[in-house]
Amino acid sequence: MGQIVYDLLLIVVLVLLITFREKISPKQSKIEKIMFIVLIISRLSRFTVYFIDGTYAPMIPLHLCTIAAYMSLIACVWKPERAKHHLFFYAFMGFSTLIEADPRGGFSFSNPLIYGFVIDHFTIMLVPFYMIIFKKYRPEFKHLLWPSIVLFGMLLMSIPLNSLHETFNFFEISTKPVFSDLFTSTNDFYFILAFMFAFFVFSIVGVMVGRFVYDRLK
Repeated sequence: MGQIVYDLLLIVVLVLLITFREKISPKQSKIEKIMFIVLIISRLSRFTVYFIDGTYAPMIPLHLCTIAAYMSLIACVWKPERAKHHLFFYAFMGFSTLIEADPRGGFSFSNPLIYGFVIDHFTIMLVPFYMIIFKKYRPEFKHLLWPSIVLFGMLLMSIPLNSLHETFNFFEISTKPVFSDLFTSTNDFYFILAFMFAFFVFSIVGVMVGRFVYDRLK
């Protein structure tokens, strides 16, 4: 039930964002300030839970959604031109949670991590469309090159990092929650290749959907 509500709520917000874009456009500065504050609160709340639980590894931003959340936070106050392609593709990968969102502790109001999970993932999924609608960003396939190279490098770097401590699970490589029946703890590289394949699939969809939305709203 939580998954269905999660998916429907995002669709509703996206429809409202497109429908009322003319009224929202003059208020971009205010929206970005609010987004910045919300993301900061989300980060602090999650850090508090991790600190209380004694699980410090999740504080290190070596998960794609976490990286996208930090990039979104930074983009609210600083507009790095070269990083916009990374932000778009990494954030669009957040749509994978529409298939199977898996917040630690499950979808429950009693789970303190659910609020940060929903805030972070909602934000990063809205960011690509926010860029297209209000920042006039039109994604191209050529923009995918450097985000892919950087992501592949981070994935490879995660293998030795995960071996440093049993609690480390950067990019979910240790537990392999996706297609876990196809991967074992001994074939991390194959899992990375599958991760990159999924990234390319979502990125291709992102470019096609992004172009469609951009061209229709011109």
